[in-house]
Amino acid sequence: MTKTLRGRRPGGVTVGRVSEGDPAGADPDSGDPDSGDPAQGPRLRPDLAPLRSSRDFRLVFASRTVTALGTQASEVALLVQAKELTGSPLAVGLLGVVELVPLLVFGLYGGVLADRFDRRALMRWCEAALGGCTVLLLVNALLPHPALWPLYAVTTVMMAAASLQRPSFDASVPRLVGREQLTAASALLSMSQNASFLLGSALGGVLAVTPGPWLVYGIDGAGFAVSFGLLTRLHPLPGPAGDPDPPWRGITKGLRYAVRRQDLLGSYLADLAAMIFAYPNALFPFLAAELHARWATGLMFAAPSVGAFGVTVFSGWMGLVSTRFSLISGGLACVGAVALVCGLLPGFVRYKSEPA
Repeated sequence: MTKTLRGRRPGGVTVGRVSEGDPAGADPDSGDPDSGDPAQGPRLRPDLAPLRSSRDFRLVFASRTVTALGTQASEVALLVQAKELTGSPLAVGLLGVVELVPLLVFGLYGGVLADRFDRRALMRWCEAALGGCTVLLLVNALLPHPALWPLYAVTTVMMAAASLQRPSFDASVPRLVGREQLTAASALLSMSQNASFLLGSALGGVLAVTPGPWLVYGIDGAGFAVSFGLLTRLHPLPGPAGDPDPPWRGITKGLRYAVRRQDLLGSYLADLAAMIFAYPNALFPFLAAELHARWATGLMFAAPSVGAFGVTVFSGWMGLVSTRFSLISGGLACVGAVALVCGLLPGFVRYKSEPA
C-alpha cells in the first residue's frame, strides 16, 4: 500500500507553472535570529520564523496538522477494517492499488487547476470533499454488517480529491513566506506532519480495534471540518494571471519540464518506488495478529514517524545543505536497507530457533 492516503508525501506529479515555484511573498525580517543565516553557524532547533512572520502560513500549518492526525488514524482504521472483513492480505493490499491511478491522473490535472484558479478555493472544496468521504466511511462502519466495496470506492475518490488539492497547497507556501524562509517552512510542515502521523497511527490502531473504525472516521471527519474553517480564513490565492492554453497543453508542458529536470524526475520515481516497495503497511495488521498483539498495530504504523520526527526536530541545518539530492538518495537507500532487514529477520530468527 502506498505510504498514505492523503498527503504525507507529495502525492502525484505537480505540473504547470506551480512546478517551477511562485514568487516569494512577504519579505522576512532580516534581523531574525532564527532566519538560518549561515553566518550564525549550523542550527539544530527548528526555525520558527515562518510561523511568526506569516498569519496565513500559521493557518495552513494548523490545517495540515489537524487533518494529518485524522488522516493517518483513518488509514490505519481502513487497513484494520479490511483485514477484519476479509482476513486476506491481498484484499488489504488492494487498497493501495486503487490509490495509484487517481494519484497519477488527478495529480497531473491538479497542477493545471492550481495555475488557473484560486488556490484557496481549491484547497477548501477539496477539503470538503474529503470530509464528505469520511462521513461515508463512518456510515458504512456503523452498519450491522459493513460492506467491503465502499472501502475501495471511497478510498479512490479520496485519493482523487487529495491529488487535486495537493498542488494548490504546495504552490501556495511560496506565496505565504519569504524566499529565505522556504526551507524552514518546509521543515516545519514536515515536522508537524510526522508528529501528527506518529500520534494518529497509535490512536488509529488502538481505536480501530476497540471500540471500532467508526470512531476513527468520526474523529477524521471532525478534523476536516476544523480544517475547512481554518482555510476559509485564508486570504485569496489566485493563480498566475492569463493562461490561454487548454488544460491538456498545460499537462504536457509540465511533463516536458519534469523530464528536462532530471533531479525532479529522479526524486519522483525514487519516491514512488519507495512508497510501493519499501512500505509493507498492508502486512502490519496481520503481523500484529500473528504476534498476538493487535493493540500494537498502530505502533507499527507510528514507528517510521519516530525517526522522521527526530530528524525534522533538528532541521535547522537543512537550509545550509546545497546538494539536496544527496540527502534524498541517501535517505531512500536507508529505507530500502531497513525494509530488507525487516523482511529477512523473521526467517533468520526462526532458523536460529530450530534445533540442530
